[in-house]
Formats: sequence, C-alpha cells, structure tokens
Amino acid sequence: MAQIFFCVWLAMLVPGPEPTSEIQRLGGHFLAEGSSPSWSPTGSNIVYCRGDELMVLDIQNGKTRRVVRGGRSPVWSPGNGRYIAYVSGRVGEEEIFLCEAAGGSPQRLAAGKNSHWSVDGRMLYFCSTQKPQWYTIDVDRKLPAVAVDPPGDFSSVGGIGMEAASRAGQQIKGRLRIVDRKTGKSVREWPLVKVEDETPVWSPARGYLALAGFHCAGGVILGVLDVKQNLLLRVGDSSQFGCPRWSPDGSQLAVVVRRQDHPEIWSLEISALQRSQPLAPACACPDVPQAAAELVGPWHRPCGKLVPIDLSHHYNSVKAGADDKNQLELATGTRILAGVEFQIGNRMIQLQGAHLPQMPPSVEGIPVHRRMVRLYILHATQDASKSQGIVDGQRIAEYRVRYADGDLATVPVIVGQDVRDWWSGDKGPVSRGQVAWAGNNKAALDSHCYVRLYLSTWTNLHPEKTVQGIDYVAMKSSAAPFCVAMTAEEPRCLDQQGQATGLPSAPSVRSAGEFLTPAPLATH
Repeated sequence: MAQIFFCVWLAMLVPGPEPTSEIQRLGGHFLAEGSSPSWSPTGSNIVYCRGDELMVLDIQNGKTRRVVRGGRSPVWSPGNGRYIAYVSGRVGEEEIFLCEAAGGSPQRLAAGKNSHWSVDGRMLYFCSTQKPQWYTIDVDRKLPAVAVDPPGDFSSVGGIGMEAASRAGQQIKGRLRIVDRKTGKSVREWPLVKVEDETPVWSPARGYLALAGFHCAGGVILGVLDVKQNLLLRVGDSSQFGCPRWSPDGSQLAVVVRRQDHPEIWSLEISALQRSQPLAPACACPDVPQAAAELVGPWHRPCGKLVPIDLSHHYNSVKAGADDKNQLELATGTRILAGVEFQIGNRMIQLQGAHLPQMPPSVEGIPVHRRMVRLYILHATQDASKSQGIVDGQRIAEYRVRYADGDLATVPVIVGQDVRDWWSGDKGPVSRGQVAWAGNNKAALDSHCYVRLYLSTWTNLHPEKTVQGIDYVAMKSSAAPFCVAMTAEEPRCLDQQGQATGLPSAPSVRSAGEFLTPAPLATH
C-alpha cells in the first residue's frame, strides 16, 4: 500500500455524490435492503436486520429466511457457525441473546451490548450495560460471564495475522489504541476522535481494522486502517456509509449504504478499493496537538535480545532546539517506538552544522563491545530543508561501526532516505527509514508544525564479529544531525565456532552498512 498523507479533506458545505452511485463507482455489489450485516464462516450467507427481524441471505441465489423477530446487531459465530448472537431491548437496557443459525428458540445470555466473537467462535465478548466493563462467556460450556480488560465501550476483539496474540482496538479519550491482550500493553495508537457509536472491526488474520465514525480534518469517515503499515484506505463519508463487516477470508467488506428512504447492504472488494481509492498515513493533521501519537511505517519484530547502547558519556546537548520553546519533548526512560525498545536519556548527541558551529563535527568511540545482528538508530537532523541548501539524496552524516578485528562498516545518513528535518515543514516520506515518534513543542505549534524522530535499521553482515564501538560523523553542510538513542539486537545463539546461528531471515542488502527497506505488509 502506497504512502500518502492521511488528511481526508471533506467539503462540509458541498453535497457529495449520491451514495448508491458512489458505491457503484467503488465496484460495490448490492446484497439486500437492511442493516447490521454479519457474514457466515463460509462467506456464502449473511445475517442482517430488516426492521425488527433478523434475516439470513443466501448470497448465491438471493433467497432469504427469517431467523428471529425482535433483535438487532447480529454477529455470526466463526468456526462451525452454529450460533448467532444479537441484542434486544431498549437503549440502556440491552440484553445479549443467542440463537442457532439453523433456527430454534433463542436464549438470554446477559445484560449487555456490542458483542464480538473470539477467533475460534467459542467465546463471546460483550460490554455490560450495568457498568462500563467488558465480559466474556463460553457459549458451549454455558459458564458464567467473566470480566476482562480493557474497559471502555468501544473495543473490538479479534485476531491479527502478524501477531501471535489477540488484539483489541480501543477508543479511549480521543485516541484509537491497539492493545496486546497477552501483556495488556498499548503498542500503537492514533489521535482519531470517535464521534459515532460504531465499533472498530478486525479483518481475519490480515491486520486491517475497519473504522466507521472517526473524525479527521473536518469530516467523519469510513475507512480501512492497515495497522502494521499505518495506512488508511478511505471508503467514504460516514453520513453515507457505515457498519463495516469483513468477509471470512478478508477479501470483502459489507457496508450499509444510508439512503434517505431505506438502508441497503452492499459488498466491496478490498482489492478494487485499493486500486480506486487514495491511501494515506493514519495520523492527524500536523497542526493538531495529538500529532504526538503519529507512527509511520511497519512495526518491527526483533527476534534477538535488545540491548540499549549507552550514549550518556557522549551527550553534548539538550534535546534539540536553541531555546526552551524548541525542545524535543520526549519522555526519558525505556520507550518502545515502532516495536523497538530504546533507552531515552535527558540529553542527546548533537553534531555540527552551519548554524551550530560550536558543536563537534564528530563523536567517536561510543562503546558497544558486543556482537549484534541489527542496529536500531533513533535520530533526525536540524536545518535540513531545501531553503537551507539541503537536497534529497545528500549525505549529511554517517555512523562508522568499528569491529574488534579492525574492520569498518559505514552506515550513511541520507536526506530523503533515512531522515528529514525534525520539523514537519520539510514534507515528504523517506524511502529507507521511518517516522517512529512525533510530538509538539511551543515553537513548532506556533508555526503549525510538529516535530519527529526517525528510526533507521542497519543489518550487520558480520554478526559473528564483536563490534567494538561506533563513531558518529557529520558531513560538512548546513544540516546539524543529532542522535537520541541506539539499540543493538544480539544474535539469538552462537555455534561452537562462534558463528551466529538461528538468525531471522532478512532481505538481501546491497552492501555492508546499507539499511534494509522495511518490507510492505502482504496483501492478497
């Protein structure tokens, strides 16, 4: 998926296209009149609401049958597809019911709403209407409901293909947060404000999240968020489209078209959407304070032990900027950025530039004294815009990795490939690095910008060798590069000859010291 900036510019005063013609333009296929669709595990049927009835549609022949009367918000269980869970009752007094997809008498499970099945279809998650707490219940064993984390009314439970653990997409205080259910830690979040009561929905094992009712740049949109690549595929305006639901194989999205006289259910092919709709990094407008949550690029999954490299003996500057209004407001301590653990100090290493002639042109002898598979660098530069004479492709610095046997590997720092100016006024992506953190300070806000740090990943072609140390050297230019943190990834094990073994496979590199380009998320 290509990277284009995530700002969906919607003209609020200009009427958009008629929803039916718009979804036809996107390659949609009409399924039925109704709302709240949910796919069967085989993808051959959907259950949906028509008035106060729950209906099942056979997609192949178009035939429908009634399952139950007096229900809404149905969800078909994965796995064997035996059950359909649904909600009944007035707002504030909702109850969760369960019925067999083949028909039969429904049974009450609990007081609740927003029900979601686990990936295997055994457990049903729901939000209690009696207190703001999520519960899970084993529908086969008929065990009592058990309270689970995370709390909040807008969570979505599901599987994610790139991760072993189940995830929850959680809307808390104006942020969309991805939480690892195994550890309970937040691993990614976006400053997306939710304004409609629609729940994010995970795609089956693909790492996509369908979002409806999220506010961005003056509009409320329906979109598909690629969690790993941090890209958003816009489907349309939430005033026209809503209630997105994934097909079992993740290739289609059923959506409700909100027509004036009656709602309709249409299906959209994701591959067709990717061809027809623009993509964008999923961050807020740069002049919004919440831009501190911006994360761009794939989520790294180091396989070896991560060891922060101690830079403290070489710190020579406060965290960027020449005055108190222009500081790098990144909290100290252990931080996980883009999947990599860094140790953030209270200062940083700043190299010389045209406007910082008092800083050193190089800092030598940063101690490492260990073998490493990869080196992760959190860095950026000041004074690197075109107006200051810096152009894309220009080398402004390099890291010289010195091995214990005297060999040397050079890691270049190139504008447009690895970093850009730390102020977002220098627009454009980078081709090798990625933005791993973004935030604000008073000076940047006054200029309607935000500040950012880049993550670069260097793969060591000689992981069997001990790295003695690293030199950080600036090239002569107006740019003033700086480094905030470094982390080494050790080999998982060594054989009897001291060779690194059991290493994660990696794409080939062109030469020692060049960065790997992060692999894109596979699409099907």
